[in-house]
Amino acid sequence: MKYLLTVLKYFPYVIQAVTAIEASVTAPGKTKKQLILDAILSGSKVGEGVVDQGVIVIISTLIDTVVSTLNAAGIFGKPVVKV
Repeated sequence: MKYLLTVLKYFPYVIQAVTAIEASVTAPGKTKKQLILDAILSGSKVGEGVVDQGVIVIISTLIDTVVSTLNAAGIFGKPVVKV
């Protein structure tokens, strides 16, 4: 339940950050992901203090999931075709 609450808490921020970075930054995907993660964690640290490693892993996985879903939907770049 703790993990689900963490995902629900950060989901809107991840969606906004992913779409904003994708629209404005021309860089490799790994660089964009690090920028998104850094921005979200910076905001969390200001509001809550220290962010533990478990939350970082959850946010990182959430970023990957959001990006792959938007890629598969054709919103970013070419749709992913699984063979």
